[in-house]
Amino acid sequence: MKHLLVCLVMAFLLIMPVSAYDFPTSQYNADGVSLYASVSAGTPWQSPFSKNVTLTFSIEPHDPDTTSVNISSVLFSLSIKNPTGSGFSLVDAELRSFEPPITGTSYANYTGDFTFSSSMTGEQCYFALTVEGIYSNSTDNIYFQIVSNESFIGPFLIIASLSTPQVFVGLVIGVVASAVIIAGLIAVKRNRSTSKRRRLLSD
Repeated sequence: MKHLLVCLVMAFLLIMPVSAYDFPTSQYNADGVSLYASVSAGTPWQSPFSKNVTLTFSIEPHDPDTTSVNISSVLFSLSIKNPTGSGFSLVDAELRSFEPPITGTSYANYTGDFTFSSSMTGEQCYFALTVEGIYSNSTDNIYFQIVSNESFIGPFLIIASLSTPQVFVGLVIGVVASAVIIAGLIAVKRNRSTSKRRRLLSD
């Protein structure tokens, strides 16, 4: 019975939304540079939301003779993958320009806080980045614009608020169903124990 209860608890947890949104560094290469980015977004995400997200990223040109890197802007976006699997729906985005630009020698780093707000929900949510700037070597200044794929960082869930009637009813139904199953299993076990005792007495 103990093993059965553990299995039921694990199954209940599996159907509940998981929302731990601190992502390690992801890498994307394009336009002669590498983009490294990580996100700390807190937990949980429940719609409607207004969440502060900390973005850390760096740009490193592939040119070994790079002498300076300048980041002029970053577009940080949040999107939801469409349930049909075709494309993404934009949830929110923020464009941040840097004047003066973020600078470095062989690479440049940036860390900043962004706020995303929406009433949308989704099972597969992702962060994406577009970073613009210029890097230089001993002879040239090279413009770059690196646009990550839309599923660059993620996925994670944005769920409906637990205070909404639909979610509350769903949770109640799940709890009641689990209680009914457990009660039925306990009753079956008791009946088997009673039958066994009766057979022993008759013997």
